[in-house]
Amino acid sequence: MMLETLSFISSKLQWLRPVVMLFGLIFLGLFCSSLFDIGHFIEEVYLIPSLAGLIWSVLFFILINAFENIPIKPDRKFAFFSKMKYWFVRLGYKILSVIFLLMSVAGLILSFRLFSVWFTQ
Repeated sequence: MMLETLSFISSKLQWLRPVVMLFGLIFLGLFCSSLFDIGHFIEEVYLIPSLAGLIWSVLFFILINAFENIPIKPDRKFAFFSKMKYWFVRLGYKILSVIFLLMSVAGLILSFRLFSVWFTQ
């Protein structure tokens, strides 16, 4: 059920792929320019929001790209080794989905902590 939901979300968000990549590159550039004092962003004021934006851009990019082609469950017509192959592939996707969900929770916690530090400055 979780794989089908992530696959559905991924298929509906395919049109956002260029936007997510653009925002990811913008946040990466903002982060690097704030970190290395390059250009107009000499102060470190944009360091925390650009890091949070970069983390969420990477998570959305993983969501859009990793879960778009999940194999269907095999029927009874399939041979035993074909069923095993699909089972192992789906097991890999299940592990990837659990890792993705844990990374999303970690990104959410990290974002709250980063912005609480940023707002107190």
